[in-house]
Amino acid sequence: MSKKQIILLELNEVPQLLLNRYSNNYYSFRSLINQFNAYKTTSYDEIHLSPWITWATVHRGFTYNKHQIQNLGQDVTSINKKYPPIWESLCKAGYKVGVFGSLHSSNLPNNLNSYSFYVPDPFSDHSKCKPDLIQPIQEFQLSLSRKSARNIEKSFIKDLTPRLITSLVKSGVTVKTLLQAMNQLAQERIIPSRICRRRVYQTLLNFDIYMSLLQKECPEFSTFFTNHVASAMHRYWEASFPEDYDISSQSMEWKKLYKDEIFYAMKITHHIIKRLVRYANGRPDCEVWICSSMGQAPVQGYEAISSQLLMNDARKFLRALGVDPSKYQQKPTMMPRITFEADSTEEIAKLSYRLESLYIDGVRCEQMSSDKTLSLRFMKWNNEPLIKLDRTCMSLLDMGMRMVPIEDNSGTSAYHVANGILLTYGKNSDRFNSDGSIRTDEIKGMIEATLMT
Repeated sequence: MSKKQIILLELNEVPQLLLNRYSNNYYSFRSLINQFNAYKTTSYDEIHLSPWITWATVHRGFTYNKHQIQNLGQDVTSINKKYPPIWESLCKAGYKVGVFGSLHSSNLPNNLNSYSFYVPDPFSDHSKCKPDLIQPIQEFQLSLSRKSARNIEKSFIKDLTPRLITSLVKSGVTVKTLLQAMNQLAQERIIPSRICRRRVYQTLLNFDIYMSLLQKECPEFSTFFTNHVASAMHRYWEASFPEDYDISSQSMEWKKLYKDEIFYAMKITHHIIKRLVRYANGRPDCEVWICSSMGQAPVQGYEAISSQLLMNDARKFLRALGVDPSKYQQKPTMMPRITFEADSTEEIAKLSYRLESLYIDGVRCEQMSSDKTLSLRFMKWNNEPLIKLDRTCMSLLDMGMRMVPIEDNSGTSAYHVANGILLTYGKNSDRFNSDGSIRTDEIKGMIEATLMT
């Protein structure tokens, strides 16, 4: 339909400050990024900012006040009808569309076969993809995302089935990426702390697959979501930029160990952007957009975390509350959040009522409900908390909970802020007028206007 083609690189939470600092250290990246038109973005979501909220705003063109999406695992079926994400809007309008990992894409559209490709987000409760060839890879990655985001599974060799290996080879993963992944595993044996870089190689693997699909299908609009820089910033900002802190939360030894992790993640970002620009240069009407939905900034006085309270037995937790575990399904999400889904709003109301009687260190358990889903989270670390249910002290074991050691002893050294980035590359991509900031709920309309020109 359109002569235009837009690639939306969803570079989660990366702020302009980090781009500037990386550019100051790497001339080739500075030369590359200076070819883009840069805009500051601002999220006007009037709620505690999280990516599952801010990306819903970018994709739907409405802030949280309207779309009311506040959790991973939330049932967005009815919301999608009222405030459809951009991929559904464009596909319905007849455009060729590809989706790779965008948040809240796990609700498969009814017209899946109309998409050029469709790979749901890493918190999907199913592994169905288009093309089917990618499904074994998606199954593998979903199994990783089910585990704690704070620690990385050390051994996954048992999961490398012939079916998975065949899928990796046929889906476009390059020999270079496979060799780099093997080198990463070898490096971990020499420097165990390097295990944190596995997140980066997961991104590389996914990007190889995305590029293969992009080159084969040439959709007019496609997305690629990555969280690899955001996860490094949360954990290691103080290690990389200790000058940003009035008082240090970590030891010199810790900072020395993890000081290179953010720039290492940015090195992979440099590689991704370079490949996208090379692709766009071969297509005169192709544009590359880089969006972060929001940013991150250092957190003064944060606490280093050696252990964290997590739920490890959902059925035991529900039984302790006095509700029937068979009535609820635990949805994939990011620990320490937990999301339950039920067949009726009545069952959700029953669970919500029982949670009113659960106190952790004297504070009522935090919960958020929407239709047939309910989410809760436990923000407790380092010291085992006092659990009371109906004013009775409960052990963590009886509640299906435990204190999990945090391998890298990291805390939240950087956290979400409203300001983010939007970078555009391509012919006439400097056409947007901005008084200094673009609202994130305007980006969907900007993309649609571009394609429809």
